[in-house]
Amino acid sequence: MSDRGPQYCWSGPASSGGDRSLSLPALDSALTRALLENTTARISVIDRNHRIIYANREAVAFYGRPLEETIGRQLSDVADPVIYAGYAPLVERLFGGEMLIWQGWIDHPVLGRTYVHETMVPFAADGAEAAEFIAVYGRDDTALKLREDELALQVRQLHAGEALKSAIVDHALAALVSSDADGRIVGFNPSAEAMFGRTRADVLGQSVSQMLIPERFRAAHEEGMRRLAAGKAPLALGSRMELHAMRADGSEFPIEMVLAYGCRRRCVLHRIDGGYHRAAPHGAAGRAPA
Repeated sequence: MSDRGPQYCWSGPASSGGDRSLSLPALDSALTRALLENTTARISVIDRNHRIIYANREAVAFYGRPLEETIGRQLSDVADPVIYAGYAPLVERLFGGEMLIWQGWIDHPVLGRTYVHETMVPFAADGAEAAEFIAVYGRDDTALKLREDELALQVRQLHAGEALKSAIVDHALAALVSSDADGRIVGFNPSAEAMFGRTRADVLGQSVSQMLIPERFRAAHEEGMRRLAAGKAPLALGSRMELHAMRADGSEFPIEMVLAYGCRRRCVLHRIDGGYHRAAPHGAAGRAPA
């Protein structure tokens, strides 16, 4: 869980009473009260004496006090100490007309560890130079923040896992070549570069058959890859095969190769060891490796 202190964001002078250029329709008092009382956001109003002169149901529930112990009381007597500690030093700027958005973790006496998001908007009556009230809009973002932190942890773990996998692949003594369902190379470790005399940049996106397999064996390899792409049962997946491969200069050399699924079955991993000593049977060298 991220436990940074409250984060403050001043947004400059607020437009008291809203943007009148929008020409929003007026609401009667009963409808306005219904909206305020039934919204899921916490809404309260504080006067220049730091008294709470209005609080809707959500705000009263958050303060954790009966309505009669909330309205008319000093904010310092009602609000969570962390919230008030963040508010007190900022009063002058708020009543000077600047809007403030702040968010952070608090230890709520009833809810426990809670992530709150507060917007404080100064309000001045028409013609007044100084703000008379501060309207406070708040919401509980605990579930959202916990999910955000959980996803961030998963991303860090994923990156750590990918870094470990890359380190293992990059330092493997065997040549490791990964190809997608179309038989195109998507992975090529340093041992493969040394074995085949090709760089990773040169082979990525290229066909395994064209880059690494002698021409006379390509049809068998491509048929095997088509079987895998079609979802058919593999013929040689997991089996050690002795065959021949081709270097960048066109020269051939004997290898031992094992195929395995990778990338959550979206690609095929070729594990290749060079220089086996037994002569490869003619049939084995040319069969489809899948």
